[in-house]
Amino acid sequence: MSDELKLKLSLAKKGKTFSDEHRANLSKSHKGKMPSNIETFKMSRKGYKMTAEEKIKHSQCLKGKPQVYKSADSREMSLKNLCTTSWNKGKGVMYRYTCTQCKQPFETSQRGRKYCSLKCSHQTNSGDVHYRWVHNRFLLKLQAERGGTRHKQWSLAVKARDKRICFFLDGCEGRLESHHLKSWKEYPLSRYDLDNGITLCHKHHMEVEHHGLKVNKLS
Repeated sequence: MSDELKLKLSLAKKGKTFSDEHRANLSKSHKGKMPSNIETFKMSRKGYKMTAEEKIKHSQCLKGKPQVYKSADSREMSLKNLCTTSWNKGKGVMYRYTCTQCKQPFETSQRGRKYCSLKCSHQTNSGDVHYRWVHNRFLLKLQAERGGTRHKQWSLAVKARDKRICFFLDGCEGRLESHHLKSWKEYPLSRYDLDNGITLCHKHHMEVEHHGLKVNKLS
């Protein structure tokens, strides 16, 4: 529309008022609808801070108005859930045991429990009282050596001595591995002895370890 037409329309509507029936019909037709420029309005208000006077007016406008719920059913349901408990609370089978640590009786829904709490469980199963505790700490140090730097150097030295060829077959394919002729566990002093090692492919190594294949170095 041109500016002249806009001015004429404005002057034509000036001073006119809607009747109560017209206002009621407009309100009814617009109820539940979102304005088409709502997103533009939100962006224009983004970051805007109300003044102290606007905050007071906004507070007075909302004062005395009831809290709005989606529906009467949702309000009734929310109030009902405040006073309800779980449907299966107390309906399960409860077992009575005595804690093996503090000797106090306790009830639980789990069958076969030995401790009343995690605290008692930790006190019983930690440190030297744990069932997997190793009293000879030197064994842990020896076990940690497996896969370490010294072990890798020994493995490379064995393969270099054997020219990276499997003991059983010259044309073996697959990963080459260094095998201990004397057990790692039973002979800890011979673990890094070069004469105690031999080069095997992965297939023959598994057969030696688990299927009884014998290694005869004299052959």
